[in-house]
Amino acid sequence: MGTSGFGLGNAMSVFVAKAFSGLIEFNTEAIGQPIAADADGVAMACVLWDGYLLETKSCHAAVMTDDDDCYGQVVLYQEGYGYDSGVTFDSYNFDVATKTASETFKDTLLKLLKS
Repeated sequence: MGTSGFGLGNAMSVFVAKAFSGLIEFNTEAIGQPIAADADGVAMACVLWDGYLLETKSCHAAVMTDDDDCYGQVVLYQEGYGYDSGVTFDSYNFDVATKTASETFKDTLLKLLKS
């Protein structure tokens, strides 16, 4: 898959297009959209950009480790919901972002890619 038409055309955007080419190809075949949804970009913005992370909620998280289609899935358990497992809420091990300054994400990212 080529990289023309992706990003800004500079070295960084070409690298990102190449790095995500497999995901873009998969999504094109699976859902008909040439996209690469990368939640890690948002997670990195929460860590690196002051003021981006606005709100979190503590919960319990578990990672699926069985060798099947669910391997690696992170399941978040939140108080107030019923579950079929013996989840206890006496010790939270995960904070999930529930609100970010999402309107600034694209502007900040494009500014960084242009620099």
